[in-house]
This record gives sequence, C-alpha cells and structure tokens, in this order.
Amino acid sequence: MGVVLDSSVILKALLSPPRNLQEKVLQREVETHKKSQLILELIEEREVEVHIPAVALVEVAGVIRRLTGDKSKASLASDTIGEMFKVHYDSELLEKAKEVAILTGASGFDAYFIGLARLLELPLLTDDRGMHIRAKKIGINSVLIREASPSELRDIVR
Repeated sequence: MGVVLDSSVILKALLSPPRNLQEKVLQREVETHKKSQLILELIEEREVEVHIPAVALVEVAGVIRRLTGDKSKASLASDTIGEMFKVHYDSELLEKAKEVAILTGASGFDAYFIGLARLLELPLLTDDRGMHIRAKKIGINSVLIREASPSELRDIVR
C-alpha cells in the first residue's frame, strides 16, 4: 500500500510552529507537528511508498524559503523529498486535477493532491481542512492530521 502526502504534513514535520501563536492554536500546532513527524517516522520504518505531485516540490521549497529565509534549506528539503518519494508529474495528473477542480472548486495545488489520491486510490494525508473536505466530498479516504489520533495514523500509514 501507500499514501499521498500533502505538503502541509511535510512542512509541519520539518518546521516547528511559530511561538507567537495564540495559546490554543499553538497547542494544536505543536500536536500536529508531532503527528506529522510520527507520519514521516512510520513511513521510513514501514517502508511505505509515498506519492506526491510535482507541485509539492515547489510548495515545500517556497514555504521553507519564505519562513526560514534560507535558500539552501529550501533547496535541500525540496531535493530530499524528490528523492525519497515517488513524484508524479503534470502530464500524468493534469486531467485528474482538472476533473477534481471542476467537481470540488479546489485550488490548483489542492486539485493535484486530491487528483493523485483519486488516480491511485490511496489515502490522502493532509492538514489542510479545505483540501480534506473537498477530498471527502468526492469519496477520497482523506485524513485531517490535526483531528487524527496517533493510533489512527499508525493504522493508515502501512
């Protein structure tokens, strides 16, 4: 089996939440950070095949550059996930992503993640509530990380 991993989970595993958040939000984000790290650990331990659309490489690089100001960290993170995970390119996903966008109104990047999960019939792991809702709407097995327990994540990542 395998999973489709959204950039939000990758980024939340790699980056600690900013400490200037409201206490309740900070608590949630710290927990999500830990859950996202657990997912990456389970993927490595269990040798789970992870699928991502190519846009994930762009999104990870851009967010890390913006949040850290470090070009080399952004490049390293993007290159590393490109080597670790199975990357699916636009030529393979374009029609599915368009279909998802038309059915759900999902943004361009979100449509690629949802489309990939639909194409491969794999669970989608995300911490993007909007993406999660749209994926569920069209029958995708989507897991919203912030609402999943560690034991649920262990059951899905295998």
